[in-house]
Amino acid sequence: MKNAEMGLEPLNRSIAPREAILIRWLMEHGEPGCETLVDQVENLKVISKCNCGCPTVYFALPGNPISRKGERIVSDYLATMDGDLFGAILFEAGGQISSLEVYSCAGVERAF
Repeated sequence: MKNAEMGLEPLNRSIAPREAILIRWLMEHGEPGCETLVDQVENLKVISKCNCGCPTVYFALPGNPISRKGERIVSDYLATMDGDLFGAILFEAGGQISSLEVYSCAGVERAF
């Protein structure tokens, strides 16, 4: 099944500063030990994103595509922005940061 058919849009870009800030914050507030992944943040490449309009992204390290098989949550958090509840979940697989999911709890239609 192709990425587009799975709801993913292929990309090839460096991690954005705001993504790096959020990942670091999630690690500081995540499960014990996840801060050991922080050295990977600056080297992450965004290889795809969700095509529903949410800012969820999927990562690779240079020369090392990251499998999402066996992903596990290392940090998750809920926050309110502009009166709407949002969540952020950081995943790892095999000791590598694999994805950052950001979602609206209320199914907000506008971009966020």
